[in-house]
Amino acid sequence: IVQMLLAIPDVDVNAQDGVGDTALIVAAGEGHESAFILLLSTGKVNKNPKDEDGNTALIGAAKKGNITILKALAAVPGLDVNAQNKEGNTALLTALLELEVDPSKTGSDMIVKLLLSVKGVDVNLKNQDGIRALMKASANNFEAIVKLLLTTSGLDVSIQDNSGSTALFKVAWNSHDTITKMLLSAKSKADPNIQNQDGDPALIGAARYGYDKVVKLLLSMPGIDINDPPIDGDLALTGASRNGHEAGVQALLIISEVKINIQDSYGNTALIYVACNGQESIVKLLLSIEGVQVNIQNVYGYTALIGAAWNGHEVIAKLLFSTPELNPNIQNDSSNSAHTRASWNNYKAIAKLVLSADGFDVNAKNEDGSTALIRAAANGSERVVKLLLSVPGIDIKSQE
Repeated sequence: IVQMLLAIPDVDVNAQDGVGDTALIVAAGEGHESAFILLLSTGKVNKNPKDEDGNTALIGAAKKGNITILKALAAVPGLDVNAQNKEGNTALLTALLELEVDPSKTGSDMIVKLLLSVKGVDVNLKNQDGIRALMKASANNFEAIVKLLLTTSGLDVSIQDNSGSTALFKVAWNSHDTITKMLLSAKSKADPNIQNQDGDPALIGAARYGYDKVVKLLLSMPGIDINDPPIDGDLALTGASRNGHEAGVQALLIISEVKINIQDSYGNTALIYVACNGQESIVKLLLSIEGVQVNIQNVYGYTALIGAAWNGHEVIAKLLFSTPELNPNIQNDSSNSAHTRASWNNYKAIAKLVLSADGFDVNAKNEDGSTALIRAAANGSERVVKLLLSVPGIDIKSQE
């Protein structure tokens, strides 16, 4: 039928319907190979018209995944391989988006390779969301396609999307260690210190979520900044510690530049986090590091000891008391010390530990004027009250 229509004198092969489709766009989008070849053979067909959504025949063929049509188009002089639709997607991005929807789709590597072979292809073009081909392939762990893209001339490995994320950021935050290695070893190496709009580099996400292989790969990069202050939230060491990722903490502590006492935007150190959360093995690890400070307070005045006491982590409290620098009298912003926190929650063993510490002030008051004895009595903690009454110098007449 197409052949018959093309034989009509003065037939307009480039006519568009109400939605902007031409015969070529329809044939490419539907995968009608014979009709498509016939249209091209006229020598009159416009290769680059767009429908109302901005899609070209090439974009439609990339979406359909028809290799035969794509090959035919790629060979046509004057083809606009970088044409973008209204969403900013090129044929290359469209092919990757389709693969994201259906990762089992066959021939995807061949489609990408074919599009990359077209003279003038721009692999750095972004869509309206700032997504680029390398980012999309990396985020979805398409290793073969990432390898193809990395061999393409002009590729910017460290280019950012609208949220400031790079391809490296996306793979690091999704535990794609193989692609992380590929990006870091590329001819134009990815910059591991680039931050997104939240101020987070790739390392923080990998450390926070416990992607230990990725953490080690990133730490192997010369010049990586492991102490970069965040805009809001974690540092690499505090993030790994808070979430109990011991291997990640160990990897970070090996680096001589790591600041063991660095505080995040909440004032928490790695030690404060693990003491509060009861992560004994990491507490031991941190306390074994020369220069660790046990009395640092966060923005709420909590120390590692107050956090351990509040949550009833007796073993951790003992570990902290093994450090001669520990000050048991420090109070948080509510004027509560480790002892008042332990007393309030009826953690007798921890309360006893604090009471036995040299220099402990058993009669210290919080901002409400309450002593440990008043709090224990108010909370009905009979065992703690008995323990406090046995302490020499206890003031039983103290009032709020």
